[in-house]
Amino acid sequence: MKNTNVRRITGVAILLAVLIVLQTIGNYLAPLGISVNLALIPIAVGALVYGPLAGAFLGLCNGAMVLAAPSTISTFYNYAPIGTVFTCLLKCTIAGLVSGLIFKLMKEKHLKTGAIISSVLIPVINTGLYVTFCLTIMRKAVEQWSTGGNIISGIFSIPLLINFVIELALMVALTPAIIKIYKIMTRTDKHAL
Repeated sequence: MKNTNVRRITGVAILLAVLIVLQTIGNYLAPLGISVNLALIPIAVGALVYGPLAGAFLGLCNGAMVLAAPSTISTFYNYAPIGTVFTCLLKCTIAGLVSGLIFKLMKEKHLKTGAIISSVLIPVINTGLYVTFCLTIMRKAVEQWSTGGNIISGIFSIPLLINFVIELALMVALTPAIIKIYKIMTRTDKHAL
């Protein structure tokens, strides 16, 4: 039992280190104003290999890094500080948790399908909650920085749509690798989940 906990903590810590590197790159590298959240990859791996709580923890850590990003501070924090904190911390946390739960339910009978659905759900939930929060608790902030106060054009901008498509395509493309990681980790550590 003790050895299993050490392996689990070590595995999640390694994924957290990868997440930090990928999110740092994503925070400062945004070609054409499009910031792609590369940290969704370790969240998916953590949710599948170590379960929903690991996915939620990694999502929460990602949210904290997004919250500290210069683009978040300059775009949202000045207009709606509480809404920004709430949005950043919750959207990836929920995405990691739900992804892990779905995979946990599906893995016995439909490993590949469960992995695909779970991996794809992360950018879908992340972007979906972002849009939901922008339409509700952050509405005034979005109206202030939107073109002519048009909230729909402020939320559903071309960069956001491109961001979502890239993140979704990335997760679909990497799902076979994520499945391979899951199989290797569960073969060497029967108690990873």
